[in-house]
Amino acid sequence: MNLKNPINTIITSGWSKDDSGNLKFKIVGVVKDFHITGLQNKVPPMVFVNIKTLGWNNFNNIFVKVSPNNLSETLEKLKTYWAKNVNPDYPFEYEFVNKGFARTYQEQIKQKNLFFILNLVVIIIAVFGLFALASFSMERRLKEIAIRKTLGAETDILLKELSKQYVLFCLLGFGIGIVPAYILLQKWLEDYAFRINISTLPFSIALVSLLVLTLLIVLTKAYQVTKIDVLKYLKYE
Repeated sequence: MNLKNPINTIITSGWSKDDSGNLKFKIVGVVKDFHITGLQNKVPPMVFVNIKTLGWNNFNNIFVKVSPNNLSETLEKLKTYWAKNVNPDYPFEYEFVNKGFARTYQEQIKQKNLFFILNLVVIIIAVFGLFALASFSMERRLKEIAIRKTLGAETDILLKELSKQYVLFCLLGFGIGIVPAYILLQKWLEDYAFRINISTLPFSIALVSLLVLTLLIVLTKAYQVTKIDVLKYLKYE
């Protein structure tokens, strides 16, 4: 309403209690914004009016703050009060605000579970693919490895040489994948009026996890290859 000093200001509403005209209200206080719906939307305009001013028939919901202690007894007393003092023709139905608030995120929870399953499947397929690729690549280099060992190459040097290209592939793939991932996350967060900024932490964790998983698979296979019988591959040379 763009009022600089709203307290004690008289405003005219569009509501009318009878034929005497629209109701007038005096602003007695202003509260901070708060959410009773999801964070996808901005806080809507809200007015609190004394219920005696409008009458008992001008509301659809009542918000009651209750103590978690003896909750069942409290609800039973509220039901009795409703039937006796409010409107016995309408059944007493209640819902907890936190559960209603949580329901606004059911779609996001389903999306999270779906993406988790898809990511798990993709990771499993990628792990098997990486192991097969590493096995195929190193099997073709067995003679080279045998020659290097004959010339005195240490195991750690061989492991470093065999795994170097896979680390480069990981960095290249991560660099390609981070751009669409960042764009999609930005688009997803645009649906929320109240949102966080994307930090580098999730991407850093993803990169470290990718490198650790890749090195674990590749070094395991490379270590097996470095234990080959040199004479088996060099006896015909």
